[in-house]
Amino acid sequence: EFYGSYVIITHDDGYESRYYSLGGELAVIAGQTVRQGDVIGTMSDSYAPEYLDGVHLHFELYKDGVQINPLSVLITDDK
Repeated sequence: EFYGSYVIITHDDGYESRYYSLGGELAVIAGQTVRQGDVIGTMSDSYAPEYLDGVHLHFELYKDGVQINPLSVLITDDK
């Protein structure tokens, strides 16, 4: 309840992305495989400590269990 509605995505390369403060109706279920561009939920103000900030997404990124700055990761498009 502290985080509101949230989704945690485990990636194959040791990364884990966490999306907090999502609306109550998530677009994914536990164990579902998602791809870049898939909708996982909608933003809201459900993350208790930040509800005064209004509707937003609280995002965290981890590498091998350690929280890292998401801006430190270079994302390339292999298409």
